Amino acid sequence: MCNDSAQISVLAKTTYDFTFLAGTATQTVVLLPYVDVSGYYRAHVLVRVHISQMSAGQKVDFELDHTLPSDEDPAEFIDRGVTGSPLATATVDSTLSAPILVSASATDLEAGLRVRMVATQGSTPGTPFYVQVSVVLVLRPF
Repeated sequence: MCNDSAQISVLAKTTYDFTFLAGTATQTVVLLPYVDVSGYYRAHVLVRVHISQMSAGQKVDFELDHTLPSDEDPAEFIDRGVTGSPLATATVDSTLSAPILVSASATDLEAGLRVRMVATQGSTPGTPFYVQVSVVLVLRPF
């Protein structure tokens, strides 16, 4: 690894069970509320999918967003730009077979990044829906 890059462990191998979610409901888990990326240009979120059980319509997104917390205000300041979408999204769904590595990348980083996981239940609640994942963030200056 280049001396100018950084590798940050966001999440050790953890199992999440989202079977309880109602039809089409979502559950959000903030994995890393803030990391200073002011010295970097490119970010890669790498998701190791160790085990998964999903049906059609179920998915888990791992999202990167620009953020800049303030000591003066506890609100969450998120910049999703013109599109309103995350900066980058790595998606795990029923089309993938574990073990697999899923990734997404973003460039032109601002001051900080937030990493979150968003699980979306399919239209049939009660269908088994779980993942065992670990997540790493790689930052590069260019």
